Amino acid sequence: MTDVVKFPQYAYQVPGSPTALPTPSRLGRILSFEDFGAVGDGVTDDTTAIQAAIDSGYSPIFGRSATYLISGLRIAGRRVTIQPLSGSGGGASFRINLKLKNNASLPALTIEDDGYLTAYNLAIDGNKANQTIPLDGIYLPAAGAQTFNVLLLFGCLVRFCSGNGINAGVNRSAGMLDNFCLLDSNDMNALVLDGNTDWRVNNTDIGSSGLDNVYIGPNSNTVDATFFNNVNVFNAGQSGTSAGNGVHLGVGARQVTFVNGSINTNTRSGVYVDGPTDSSRGFAFIGTRISYNSSASPGTYPAVYTECPGLCLVGVNFISPGTTGRNSYLVYASGFGAGDSATVIAPIYRASDYVTAPIHFGGDALWISSARMSIRSALTFATSNTSTEILPIYSGTGVEQFLLQAAGQMSWGDGSAAVDVKLQRSAANVLQLIAGDSLQALGGVGMTPLAVEPATKWTGLQALADRAGWDPLSKGSGGAYWVWWSGAAWLAIGTQA
Repeated sequence: MTDVVKFPQYAYQVPGSPTALPTPSRLGRILSFEDFGAVGDGVTDDTTAIQAAIDSGYSPIFGRSATYLISGLRIAGRRVTIQPLSGSGGGASFRINLKLKNNASLPALTIEDDGYLTAYNLAIDGNKANQTIPLDGIYLPAAGAQTFNVLLLFGCLVRFCSGNGINAGVNRSAGMLDNFCLLDSNDMNALVLDGNTDWRVNNTDIGSSGLDNVYIGPNSNTVDATFFNNVNVFNAGQSGTSAGNGVHLGVGARQVTFVNGSINTNTRSGVYVDGPTDSSRGFAFIGTRISYNSSASPGTYPAVYTECPGLCLVGVNFISPGTTGRNSYLVYASGFGAGDSATVIAPIYRASDYVTAPIHFGGDALWISSARMSIRSALTFATSNTSTEILPIYSGTGVEQFLLQAAGQMSWGDGSAAVDVKLQRSAANVLQLIAGDSLQALGGVGMTPLAVEPATKWTGLQALADRAGWDPLSKGSGGAYWVWWSGAAWLAIGTQA
């Protein structure tokens, strides 16, 4: 390669390199793993060579589209950039592959003590089929108050790990995943953000994990937040264990926003929110498709389960929840404190949070415990829904309930068929109180006199004739008067048939 700047030939030993390179040659070329002795044949252990490249302090460091076998790398106290020789835009088929060797004892890559990694088109292969213990793909361990670890991945893969894909330990980390990253087929969780982290995940696929796909732990810092944009979360729970949620917001998690994207075909709930009911927590899912979850046991798990108010679902598209039972509902809210209030139909809400809809429900509806409902804008229901109970809302105590049925009937009361008040629209488009219910209007009832005879009549119907346009008793001039229909003729009120 042609030298960019001419210098005297001062010899310079590159750390970790078996040969000396003159300064002009070094300045006129890029440094790669091979300059430090890496082979990249997928068989030779390249750990020492790549670690030397990382520790050299030079950045960026380049790699070929090859497989480098490693036993575990560490980035600590320095900034490192890794990218393919073709540049950061090398394309999905041009990736540096770091594969964890058989029977390893360390994560593939550890970032700690103010470590900072930026990587382009990097693939981490955890080689889980040949590991004996759970090992993470990328691990950011718990950090002290004075340290901050950072991970930025663009177009990268983290796959086939016997532990978690990416595991950010408690306290002080930040990260970004973008440009079509993929976290896939890891035996534990795909992404763990375990508290006080500030992460942005964009245009990324996260799926096929053994446990939950995304787990977010406690966050005691009201500044840090996690933001997902156009992220697809799918097929969690492949290990068949007790986990398998798409997005699991653990005890103490807070300030998580999920915009667009999808949460689909996870074996348990699409979104699962642990308690307690801390009013300062807040979660929003906006324009997200949450569909076909509880895939392993249809009807067993709700699409969204929450034990915490402050969950806001805006413009969410629910499709095909479970088919039977209380847990088949789209949103299941439970365990709120006596003073908590919430909104379900889109959010579980507190204070000024509310549903802005439209929300599309493709299944039964929802079940709410100790919650208050608030609806704004439009609710739409799937036309293919054949359920007789489209929108049942139950209080946790069972004292009051409101039920809207597909037949156009509403009922409310304590759930007893003998006591509930029922209001329905008849086949003749008449609004009716049924089952012996009566109407009491403490403020009176106002009615406009009719200028024409009612098109639909039934025995006992009362009407107010205006006399000028409609005069069923031929009274002539004068004011409006009341009549009732006997089944054969209109009669004056108080007159027997």
